[in-house]
This record gives sequence, structure tokens and C-alpha cells, in this order.
Amino acid sequence: MRIMSDGYVGKAADAGEIRADQLFCLLTRFNMPITGFRAPQSNVEKAAWETARIPIFRKLTLQSIIRQTRRPDLWLIGFDANRKKEMAPLIEELSAFSWIVPVWSDQAEEGDLGYSSCFAKRICDYLSYDFNHVVTCRVDNDDALHTDYIHSIGRYTTQLENVSDEWLSFPFGAQYAEGEAHVHIYPSSPFLSRIESRKVYEHSFRGRTALFGNHNKVFGRGRVHQIFTEDPMWLMNMHGGNAINALNRSLPALTVDHKFLYYFGMHN
Repeated sequence: MRIMSDGYVGKAADAGEIRADQLFCLLTRFNMPITGFRAPQSNVEKAAWETARIPIFRKLTLQSIIRQTRRPDLWLIGFDANRKKEMAPLIEELSAFSWIVPVWSDQAEEGDLGYSSCFAKRICDYLSYDFNHVVTCRVDNDDALHTDYIHSIGRYTTQLENVSDEWLSFPFGAQYAEGEAHVHIYPSSPFLSRIESRKVYEHSFRGRTALFGNHNKVFGRGRVHQIFTEDPMWLMNMHGGNAINALNRSLPALTVDHKFLYYFGMHN
């Protein structure tokens, strides 16, 4: 994946070797509860949601991550601690990958710690003085990343110096629904990344990671690097269980061929 330009420097921003002093963490909230967020309430509703969502996660999200050209150091996936029995088959499947780590949370148990802080607390278990920065990337449980996403973020953050806390965005992505795909330009998409100094994690878990806050309000939180690429870097999956999003056909259609499927790990 060639990075064409960066919204700040306005020129090619491509590096060779990825620095070893950055801990790369991918973050996904599977069914981890969030106060005030729309979610199934009863156990019957939760079971129905899980039955529908797990196959999408297996077929799309999981495939795009395990086929990354440069896998993250950690993929932390947030689960509801009250659903351990129901999640056991999926957890067993994911245990084949040592770098995929479940993060269990009980809303009542965590209290005001907040779910992003819950992820940050788990990241600290893997932090050492070998790392100067933590790079977190977010992806939802029904979407996909370009298989060069983590590598591209790493090539970019390798060039950043004296960073304390900055955000990164690939504005160019795609929407996908039943074999149809369209260009989607979304600078504050739910596929944001964030680079933070290790030192900020030593002071507080609150407000940490790319999962903190509403992604649509990221431009009010500080510097956001907008990284422009030749190809769509993320895939927003439109389906019946994701009514909050709708396919936007006003932008150009993309050809859903073998190359497109390969980009997102959907090839056989």
C-alpha cells in the first residue's frame, strides 16, 4: 500500500522499516457493555444478536485481521463478562492466535472506569520500557480493514517524532453491501488510530486509546493526521443488523472482483 500524501505535510509520507519501540494494538468491542449505548437488554435479545453477529465477525472482521501483512502486537477484543458461557466457543476459536486477547468487562464492576479505560488497563499489562509509544487502531466487530492497514499505520508513525498524543485517519474507505461496494470518504470514521506516549499510560487510564470518545468528534481532540492512500483502507459493512448506517450510492461504485476481496481478506 503506497501512502500518497499526508494532510499536514502535503507530500508522500512513506517509510521503510517500522520502529520497534511502538506497541501496536488493535481494539474491538464485541459485546462489551457501554452505558447509554444502544444494545440488546434481555438475555434472549443478547443471544439473538450474538447468533447473527458472530458469523459476520468470523467471515469478515477476523479474516481481514489474521491476513494482515504486518499483524498487530495485540488484538484486544472486549466481551461482556456476564456472557462468558455463551462466548466460550468463539473464545476457544480465537485462542489459536496468541496475540488475540479477550478483555472482559462488567458494566457494574467497572463503574466509571469506562470501556476505553478498560482496554488501556489491559494494554499496560504488556507495556515495558522497550516501548516509547502505544499505537491503537479501532475496528468494529462487523467491519474489515485493508490487509495492509497495520503495516501502513506503522510506516507512517515511524516518521513521527516527539509525539505525546495524536490521532491518525485514513479518509478513503468503502461501504459494502451484498456484493456491492462504493467509495466512502469519512475523515472521522470509526477506523481511527491514535499514537500516544508510553508515559501518558503511566499517569492515567482515562481518556486513552483510539476508542475514547465519539469518533465523529475527533477533530476537537487535537491534531489529526489525514493520510491519503491509493486504495480504500477500510470496509464498512452494511447489513440488516447495522441500521445506524446506510449505503451511500452517491459516490462512485467500486468493482467487487478478486482484487477487491483480496484487499480485505475475503478471498478463499
